[in-house]
Amino acid sequence: PSPAPIAAYEQPQSALVLIDFQRDFLTPTGKMPVEPKQALAVLENANKLIAWAKNRGSPIIVIGSEFKKSDWLNAFRNNAAVEGSAGALLDERLAKADSSAYFPKTKSDAFNNPDLEKFLIASKVDHLYIAGMYAEYCVYYTTEAAVRRKYRTTIASDGLASKTDADLAKALKKYASLGTGVVTTD
Repeated sequence: PSPAPIAAYEQPQSALVLIDFQRDFLTPTGKMPVEPKQALAVLENANKLIAWAKNRGSPIIVIGSEFKKSDWLNAFRNNAAVEGSAGALLDERLAKADSSAYFPKTKSDAFNNPDLEKFLIASKVDHLYIAGMYAEYCVYYTTEAAVRRKYRTTIASDGLASKTDADLAKALKKYASLGTGVVTTD
């Protein structure tokens, strides 16, 4: 069954969603690192987005993969971001946002955690600005789930990273089919 669409809010707001800004994905010694040059750029641009969201008074939502130790798919992820591991911690280069809310996820789609949607509804959010690791997987599937729920979505193209430049370029083309807006942090 399709998820219920969000309500039309009288005074809706936008939120920044940051997906998987974790050590295992952003450090060269991580268990599943993105392309190193992309990692540096995406951290710099995520910090710009955090400052932008703080200025607007927008909620900042941080999503982190926390895969169960018993998940057989860990073999394909090189045991990256396993719940309770050092690699699952947020990268310390990501700016701290006092107003942020953290939601763990165990699947690619962050809406797998029902608390995320509860928070968005309680905050009257109807527009998500999204950045994160593995543009072709977790970011894409979360964006797709948001679109199915009728959220307006915008990705920061320079706020995304993947294993290779080719993977990132290919992923960026997929967002057009979702009707997702694309911006840069400049």
